[in-house]
Amino acid sequence: MDYYWTELFDLLIFLLKVAAIAFAIFFIIKKLVQWIHNSRMQTQSLNIDDDSKNLKLQAYERLALYVQRISIPEIIYRLRTKNMSAKDLNTALLISIQKELEHNNTQQIYVSGKLWQIINIAKDETAYIISQAYEEVGPDATDEALIKKIIEKTAGREINATDQASAAIKKEVELILR
Repeated sequence: MDYYWTELFDLLIFLLKVAAIAFAIFFIIKKLVQWIHNSRMQTQSLNIDDDSKNLKLQAYERLALYVQRISIPEIIYRLRTKNMSAKDLNTALLISIQKELEHNNTQQIYVSGKLWQIINIAKDETAYIISQAYEEVGPDATDEALIKKIIEKTAGREINATDQASAAIKKEVELILR
């Protein structure tokens, strides 16, 4: 009978060792699975952050292009054709400024409210300068007369709103890239 108890005791010890090893393996696998899960979550979080950052940078790029496209020299060079009247050029300039804004309007969700205000001020100031110059030369003037008047009006300003908007865009981009 002692033999029976010894064998049973040995079996019990063996089962306890197996259970301890199984528990240790289970614990290690559980920790490994948690570590893998956490690593994936961090990677996904980094990917989301990278995607968000890329979307923001694309928005800043588009807004920088918008500001450049509505700057006085650029917009005149791009839209002027031969034998335009002042009225035709004025209309083309103002429509282009508005269409460009409509095309880029959704970008405001990626930039600060202050930057969006600065961009709108640049748009409004550019349209104001063009409109004011047009009023002074009149609808019967040539496109050359309108361009000359627009250049006179921009030359007299210390602060160029489109340049300020470009600088503000660059500052916000620098903050994102830090």
